[in-house]
Amino acid sequence: LLAPHALVGQAIPQLPPRADPNDWEAHYDLGVARLRTHGAHALASFEQASRLDPSRAEPLHGRFVAFWMSRPLEDFAAWLQGDRRLNADRDVRAADSLFALALQRNPFVHRGLEVILFDRVPGRFLTNIDTRAWLKYSTGDFQEAERLQSRSIERNPKEVWMRRDRALSRVMLRDLAGARADIEALVAALRQAEDTASEVSYYRSKHGLLHMLGLIRVQQNDLVGARTVFAEAMVEDAGFAYGQAALANVSRMERKAREATAEFELALELAPQDAVIRWWYAQALFDAGRYDASVAEAQKVVAAEPQWAAPHFTIARARERQGRTADARAAYAGYLQRATVTDPSARAIRTRFPDLR
Repeated sequence: LLAPHALVGQAIPQLPPRADPNDWEAHYDLGVARLRTHGAHALASFEQASRLDPSRAEPLHGRFVAFWMSRPLEDFAAWLQGDRRLNADRDVRAADSLFALALQRNPFVHRGLEVILFDRVPGRFLTNIDTRAWLKYSTGDFQEAERLQSRSIERNPKEVWMRRDRALSRVMLRDLAGARADIEALVAALRQAEDTASEVSYYRSKHGLLHMLGLIRVQQNDLVGARTVFAEAMVEDAGFAYGQAALANVSRMERKAREATAEFELALELAPQDAVIRWWYAQALFDAGRYDASVAEAQKVVAAEPQWAAPHFTIARARERQGRTADARAAYAGYLQRATVTDPSARAIRTRFPDLR
């Protein structure tokens, strides 16, 4: 996968007055506002949002869109058509990795920003029902998108991938049962057709669909079913780090600390540079009472992502459990420097340690 900040933009654009510079959403929103007119500034804002919270998929997707806004229109049109000649372009490969990583962090992330890219492509065919459904989804009209997607599925039942799009709309509508049914039907159709989807990108892969299905089951509190589905995803692609991490997160939810740490170790063998998975691992080590190991892993996350507040909190909690008050205070101070103004944890820390800044 792409190293954290391979697409480097300009200096961080100035936020509006009263905006919190530690808030990833403030930088993300500024990037969205500038995307059509100041692409390089938007990219820099999205990059800063990623630095403040690397776990969020939205800034990664914003960086992907901002990259294509900076490229000639014909390049994006060629990419849409699957032109393999673009695979030789290092920057395009990096952008593809951003897109894949965004979806692995959150396969249900709203992709509405892509409508800006499609607006640039001539010859739009708005009379096409699938295009109209996608545009409704992009602009946040999920109910109408779901209605049009259902019509499309009724008209063309063999176009099985429309079920994935409808599942995205249904998740936005909080219809988890409907979304689950769509993904299950799509996976069954691909298996019946002996589809080779696992040979293509995460977006159109069976292991990607199983990842989505597992996350839906987690939301439905079906942890046994989620574990089964995540295990199936690993059968489809044994190198899928976020599938292995999903298994570990299920173990954490089941309070099986030893199993969770072992599963996270396997995930990190697959993606040793992924700071988000490493942070999850640090938390699992904390759950297991392995405080020195938790701190060591969280410190690696700090080194990789120095502006991210979360690992400092993990370090502080571990040191406090060990009775190392001075070290805990230092870590809490690091957290406060990076936390948002409205962060409830930061408020609690200031209440307990009013002298910390």
